[in-house]
Amino acid sequence: MKTEDFWSYFDIAPLCLLAECMYHNECKHGISWGDECCDFLDADPLEEASSCDTCEKSEEKYLYYPSITDEVLLNLILICGTEGLDLPLYYSEEHRDKILNFAIIKSKDEDIRTRIREYLIGVEQKYGRM
Repeated sequence: MKTEDFWSYFDIAPLCLLAECMYHNECKHGISWGDECCDFLDADPLEEASSCDTCEKSEEKYLYYPSITDEVLLNLILICGTEGLDLPLYYSEEHRDKILNFAIIKSKDEDIRTRIREYLIGVEQKYGRM
């Protein structure tokens, strides 16, 4: 399951939108993500500003959410309980998806859905301050 799908299932807005340009993302959001190859990096500084504004790579179009860490997964298990969740003692990417899908299934209970949503909002707020 994609991280974006999980967050959007619980109606959580992204922290921001990212562009393909790493320099744009670093300057605007403080996030190192994107392509570090820039056609305008060696250009004249006066031209660079206008070039960045018109560059296709600086168009913000990728949703950005906090990562689903092991801490988030453990807290989801604590919120949802373990009844019906069959996981071995070792961890893999497949188990991450099982936990996320389990949380979605358990969220059919409105109380659990509210608790998960409040927890995720807290995670996002904490992550946004970093």
